Amino acid sequence: LNHIKIHCAHAIVFQSRVGKLPWTEPNLFETIEQWAQKGHKNIVIAMPSFVADCIETLEEIGVRFKEQWLKRVPDGSVTVVPCVNHDPKWIQAVSNWIEETQRTITSTSHDTKVQ
Repeated sequence: LNHIKIHCAHAIVFQSRVGKLPWTEPNLFETIEQWAQKGHKNIVIAMPSFVADCIETLEEIGVRFKEQWLKRVPDGSVTVVPCVNHDPKWIQAVSNWIEETQRTITSTSHDTKVQ
């Protein structure tokens, strides 16, 4: 966030833990208590690893995390930034990547043909 000149408290946390196996830390749900103790009230969550909303983004973050945060901080708020989903700019970017990759593969295959 610093490189885009947004100055606010922020953290990179991880979610998606399944079962009792160790997972990448710090864990989102374990971080809630620390944020509340520091006096944070309003949380914005973006999930750049997900290009499309799914059960993790909609239910685990959008519902369970929100409920847990509001129990801990009743006068707080949670804003979940939607994934890019079917945004036209995202679709165009993926299309451009595919076309560029196809051009690269095509030009490389012509360069490496055995004579």
